[in-house]
Amino acid sequence: MKKSTKTIIWLFITLILMFIVFFLIIDSIEERSENGEPVDTSKPAWTEYESEDLEFSISHPDDADIEATEGKRVAFQLLGPNQEPATEIYDGMRVVISSFSHDQNISLKESIENNISENVLPVAEILEDLKVDNEYDKASYSYVVDTLGIFHHYIIPVYPGLAFDVSYFASDDQYEEIARKMIASFTIENEEKFSTEIEDLIEVSKPQLAQSVSSPIEISGRARGTWFFEGDFSIVLTDWNGRIIGEAIAQSEDDWMTEDFVNFNANLEYEIDEEIYSPKATIIFQKDNPSGLPEHDNALEYPIYLQID
Repeated sequence: MKKSTKTIIWLFITLILMFIVFFLIIDSIEERSENGEPVDTSKPAWTEYESEDLEFSISHPDDADIEATEGKRVAFQLLGPNQEPATEIYDGMRVVISSFSHDQNISLKESIENNISENVLPVAEILEDLKVDNEYDKASYSYVVDTLGIFHHYIIPVYPGLAFDVSYFASDDQYEEIARKMIASFTIENEEKFSTEIEDLIEVSKPQLAQSVSSPIEISGRARGTWFFEGDFSIVLTDWNGRIIGEAIAQSEDDWMTEDFVNFNANLEYEIDEEIYSPKATIIFQKDNPSGLPEHDNALEYPIYLQID
């Protein structure tokens, strides 16, 4: 009986000691978290970021620093406890999303190759050559460069003339997992909203889609004769906020009284505020509708970027 009692007492003491050790461990973890040391960066809280300028969304860790340049790029940065400020990242990760305008007269691949040759090679080393890449279920090209760290680039086309350059750097596997999860969540908003044409009705050849332009804008293309009235139709330029900043009349170059395609041209002058919020703008090609009936209305919305001094 005495032996049984001693055994119970020892078991009781052992349980108490186990609880004490358990709470000491929990307290140590909480203290490390309060001191800013990483406890589990593989499972941070996430939120969604939406860019109105570039029209994309992406999920990111709540504690990531965000740096946005209007109409050009957005950078997300997550730094570890060992990272010194204002230095090359060696403990953390960085994801950068920027617009990539390219010449429609050549292929997207050729445009990327030209950009690498002119802008990347002078300051970086190519580690992986340009290739077709569908890793994130997005048609894209990818390449890897070493420029103050190893950056993986994914060029994702949006529509003719415009693509996104989505890149990331990660100092270790844990941060790479976070960066790749972010890129997997990258979504292009209104992906099918814009086009160079309304099929079989109007086609624009100049300026190029998403091209950076200055005033006056030289405009040309072709449209069915039914798009005109008395040989012309209206063109409107709106800024990022939908405000009209310029107007022009497109003139037919040939006889417009036909159902075939007719070439047109126009010069559109505009004025912008010195402190414009975003360079993004839209050219609207309005079908002439002398009847005034809404069922005969039609328009092509064509995105461009305004050059800002």
